[in-house]
Amino acid sequence: MTEKDLLRKRVHTMAVVILCLATMLPTVILPSSKVMAEGGTFPDEPFNGMQINYDISGATVTDTNDEWGFTTTRNLGGTLGTGQLTISGSAKMGNGYDADVSATVSCSGNTDQFTTNIPSGFPGFNEESFTISVPIPSGATGGSFSISMTGHYNAGDRGLVVSGTFGAGSGTSVPSSTSPQTAEDPPPGPLVDDLPAVDFTKSGVMYITKVEGNPIYISADSPSLPPSQRNWVKIMPGEYSTKANNSLFIGEHWTVRTPSGSETVMRTNTGALYRQKERSWFETLPPTRDSLTFLEAAGRVIEGAANFYFPRGEAGAKKYEISLNRAIVGIKGTNFVVEVTEESDTVKVIEGTVELTAYDYDETVTLEAGQQATATDDGISEVSIFDVDEEKAGWQSFYEDLGDDDSSEPNPGGSWVDQFKNLWESFINWFRSLF
Repeated sequence: MTEKDLLRKRVHTMAVVILCLATMLPTVILPSSKVMAEGGTFPDEPFNGMQINYDISGATVTDTNDEWGFTTTRNLGGTLGTGQLTISGSAKMGNGYDADVSATVSCSGNTDQFTTNIPSGFPGFNEESFTISVPIPSGATGGSFSISMTGHYNAGDRGLVVSGTFGAGSGTSVPSSTSPQTAEDPPPGPLVDDLPAVDFTKSGVMYITKVEGNPIYISADSPSLPPSQRNWVKIMPGEYSTKANNSLFIGEHWTVRTPSGSETVMRTNTGALYRQKERSWFETLPPTRDSLTFLEAAGRVIEGAANFYFPRGEAGAKKYEISLNRAIVGIKGTNFVVEVTEESDTVKVIEGTVELTAYDYDETVTLEAGQQATATDDGISEVSIFDVDEEKAGWQSFYEDLGDDDSSEPNPGGSWVDQFKNLWESFINWFRSLF
């Protein structure tokens, strides 16, 4: 072997040794770590114009669970690593008015947070990026993060959430599919202390008689404003009764919002009763007047599920109307349920008769007890049958209230002098309306 060949062989051997050392030394010198970057885009296609891109560093994701609804969620579970727990990504908005964005990461008492509001970029998208990070101390038992978007639309709010919980050691199970917002949804706009007084010479009498579960939110601002620009008053269960006889009076064009985990019951001066389930929006509308009497309980269900009960007898025989997003419900002494989503309005008749009329079509269907129909952008579906007993079971507490109800309309005016003054002002307003 020549000296040149020998030199070439030694160089090759040294290169192999250096390569092996470069591979092995980090493992020998540095402690092992499960830090790795994981991420994704949720959902694959924007949800009501909202979409979240995320990257996770400092944890290993082992489980994923997606849930779809008014609030669409992705819940991750896995194992905490070492170093830093870092969440980065972006949120984009391309529909409705705007979206409130909040990102939080926590580990062993340390928290980092990012918040912003993204205006809609329709027909395109507006997008904002974020990076938040906390240290992972030695011996940490777990860490978590949440990225949430609350989009504000003409028909109410929608939510998009990506969250994760990471434990030490073996992978943790996926947390409950219940959205982190179900503890208590924040109001879509700024909170104020008090609602304005209701002018009974101009408004029909509608009042809240019950708030259950989490607080509800009421806005007296015009519904033409985006929800994030309206002022909201927080009404606590049991603490809303400050106006008269344990009731809170509601004015025209006010919005009543029941977020996750809350329900409310409202009554009108005609005896009609309305129960609004969680994640629902209701807007009061001016009632139809006949002489000095308010004859119609009028309102609009913008989103969610609601149960209406109209009493029999003289008051129940009058014509009532409830507006939905795509149709209007004409009622005569009945009990019915409405379910309003972004895609459709469904009406289920428990008792009595209703007429469902589509706004954009010359189409009306009559529904009797046990029948239902759905209005979409394409018109009204064929009438179908549903199980009345099963539907009523889902509203059990509402029917218990009806059975136990012996309440009368609260007196908004106080003394007989105030009542006479209100009656006189109502007469003057009515008289002026004739000319």
